[in-house]
Amino acid sequence: MIGNVAQVVALISYGNTFLKTGEDKPLALNSDGSTLAVAGDQGEAIVYDVGSAHEIARIPELAGAPRMPDGSQAGALAFGPDGRLYVGSEGNRLRVFDGKTFALIKSIPVPEYATAGTMKFFAGGNTVVARGLYLDQADNFNQVGVIARIDLQNASTVWKLDGDDYGFGECASFAFSELTNRLWCGTYFGLIRERSLLTGLKTGKTLFNEKGWIGTLDLMDTPTGQVLEGGGINSGAIGRWKVDGGGAIARRVAGDRTIVGELADGKTLLVASRETEQSDPTLSLWDSTTDSEVPGLPPMLVADVFGNAMDAIFSLKEIGTYDVTTGRKQSIAVALDRNRSFIMSRDGAELVTADADAHVVLYEVSTGRIIQQFTVPSPIPSTDFIAQVSLSDDHSRIYIGGHGLWVYDASTGEQLGHNGDTQIGNIALGPPGVVVASRSDGTLARFDPDTVEEVASLPGSGFPPLISDDGSLMIGIDRNANVSFVDVKAGILLGDPIATTRSGDGPDVAIRGDGLQAATNGPDGKGVVLWDLDPEHWVTAACAIAGRNLTEQEWSTYIGDLGDYRATCPEYPPAA
Repeated sequence: MIGNVAQVVALISYGNTFLKTGEDKPLALNSDGSTLAVAGDQGEAIVYDVGSAHEIARIPELAGAPRMPDGSQAGALAFGPDGRLYVGSEGNRLRVFDGKTFALIKSIPVPEYATAGTMKFFAGGNTVVARGLYLDQADNFNQVGVIARIDLQNASTVWKLDGDDYGFGECASFAFSELTNRLWCGTYFGLIRERSLLTGLKTGKTLFNEKGWIGTLDLMDTPTGQVLEGGGINSGAIGRWKVDGGGAIARRVAGDRTIVGELADGKTLLVASRETEQSDPTLSLWDSTTDSEVPGLPPMLVADVFGNAMDAIFSLKEIGTYDVTTGRKQSIAVALDRNRSFIMSRDGAELVTADADAHVVLYEVSTGRIIQQFTVPSPIPSTDFIAQVSLSDDHSRIYIGGHGLWVYDASTGEQLGHNGDTQIGNIALGPPGVVVASRSDGTLARFDPDTVEEVASLPGSGFPPLISDDGSLMIGIDRNANVSFVDVKAGILLGDPIATTRSGDGPDVAIRGDGLQAATNGPDGKGVVLWDLDPEHWVTAACAIAGRNLTEQEWSTYIGDLGDYRATCPEYPPAA
């Protein structure tokens, strides 16, 4: 814990006063609050035991370090995540001391002046970003500013900004995100410039405070995700910016991975990652609550989520299911070299495959027994036309899409209906009776489950569309990676499309079975954005954004006679 207070009047613990000064002094408190380090006038650090208020150590200044015009020597202080005390200076060394004995452990070379002002650590403690200033007497007391990323483990500087790149007050305050590898620098003039945390270079993005000098910047975790908060010195105002790629009802997780599916447990995601752009994607499970990988997923080439399990191609000769809850794997030896589509029933009991010759086979997963098989008549000269097969939840119907739409009786293999629209491709099934398909131009429609004739067109787009378990909500992603949400029964678009990115490693969009959460890729192609679709949570989010209740005039304008005026955000006082 590190602080740089404008005026420490008194620090009192158990009735004991052990510091009293009106000056600006860096100070640091260790993680359990038992030890306090305070900077002295000459660059030394004085360490106190908080319980007894006794001085327990005094660390001398760094010999030979530059001094400020008044003769003092500045230096940042911080207890790192490893419990050690880090003592900075105007010089070119960062000293590291044992957090109990305060014996010197090592001295790390750093850019001159970099550790004079503020130090902020990475969560793992192996890296620190440090910023400092120096008043150059030889140059009319102009400021010399430096900010640098220091690798503490290798004792090396990853990058630094100084000279013209730092300029006058370029990083008067700073914050960074390890998740998105971004650094934000607050200036004297109300600007917050975004930089790469990997290189220190500007990304071209700028946030505007409009309140002058930004004295502090911090990344905060809030109920609506990560927020960058900046405290103004000129105005005393606090500005807030959403910077995690999410929003009031969205949050970003999973680092640089992309979404494949969402499990029904409400927290686990199936994600994909690549070591290089040329390598094949690797599937893994991800806990969205702890934002960490869940080990144990067996190797899979392709997978699709249903409930808390998934159907998967384990190899080119093995296909089956994997239950995440029990860790149980079931597989069938099916040669997939000619198969073009496969899908498991939602309960994982049956599997349907379709090959390049339009031969469709229905299997019982537990035994590998063939239940039914038939061949779909080709609507075009080439037989390789099937884009997708689907099996209804009650196992009674098999749907085939690709240059048309077919429905077959799963028990007899009899064709029940055929739609000859050759533009029909992908299919999405909800509960029995809900059949949605997309056309080659991206348009969507509902179809009769028995005749497969079009019942109604739907807004949005999808390749393929996905439907919640109850059939009420559909989500689709178009060729430009815009994701849309549709009320299936009402046939209306819910909100505006969301701009995302395509990875090519999976559907790039997912919906949880209960329809209360969706997942997309991040707009910059990195990470997964989770969208809260629970209307009850939207009210809380709206109140968090507004920070107040509606005034009576606003109620009259926007709500009118739909209800009597009341406080819709009870956590805030009534509006004036």
